[in-house]
Amino acid sequence: MVEPNDSAPTRAGFAAAALVAHWRAAGYARTEPPILQPASVFYDLVGEDLRGRLYVTADAEGSESCLRPEFTIPVARAYLAGSEAGRRAEYHCIGPVFRQRPGRDDEFMQAGIESFGRTDSAAADADVLALALEGVAEAGGPKLAARLGDAKLLEAFLDGVGLAAPARRRLKRALSRGEAPEAALAAPPAQGADH
Repeated sequence: MVEPNDSAPTRAGFAAAALVAHWRAAGYARTEPPILQPASVFYDLVGEDLRGRLYVTADAEGSESCLRPEFTIPVARAYLAGSEAGRRAEYHCIGPVFRQRPGRDDEFMQAGIESFGRTDSAAADADVLALALEGVAEAGGPKLAARLGDAKLLEAFLDGVGLAAPARRRLKRALSRGEAPEAALAAPPAQGADH
């Protein structure tokens, strides 16, 4: 999911129409799950940090609901409840989400894409990441950074961007040492290091 940070343009966010057009052109259908969601799902699936920032209400019978704090869980619930469940389906969403955030707006815009039903999970994750980064760049959004904690996902991402083998080895070495990837890719290869 993409959330404008404090240095990004105001509440309207960056060019949402361009972002949505990019995702639609890639075959991702628009979805917008209801703003009011069952709180129990979030209690079960999110960490304590987010759990403590939910806006929760209860009905006359005591069932708790919350304002949508993010899109991933509601989109996954809608997918599983719909006719596409078990089949490949890809969605994009954009709209308001709600979280208590001291010193910041509690209602803010979030945009994201979700892909379901693919068996090549590392490639699917890499495709989603690349599509998200491309969409934000095309829409004129802020420069984003991604942190990948899955070696298979990193390999699939590097395959997707077509990085040459020597640069790929330098990048992987730098990442394993905790070094900045920009420095590894900008530096000329050490003599004999990439052979």
